[in-house]
Amino acid sequence: MIIRFLQSGGFAGLRRGTTLNTEQMSPDDAEILVDLVTSLRADPPRKQGQHADEFQFRVRVEEGAVREEYQLSESTLNESQQQLVDFLTARSEFNPKE
Repeated sequence: MIIRFLQSGGFAGLRRGTTLNTEQMSPDDAEILVDLVTSLRADPPRKQGQHADEFQFRVRVEEGAVREEYQLSESTLNESQQQLVDFLTARSEFNPKE
């Protein structure tokens, strides 16, 4: 599974992101990431309007021929979505190349 993550918005408008491949991660981290993505698929984000200065998150999931994209807003994250964002943010860098 390949996950492409991009964070944008916020007060300064900085962008950060990462691309992770579960086949290139430690088994423990890969298992955590797969579980978090499974939770995201089970409870996808609800459409909400964007608030000023809030972070927006794009999560693209590639698994075989399946391609999915989720748009999340900082103010509407549920607990498992927040855990996914935290996991991905901790592994991201500023000004990612897309």
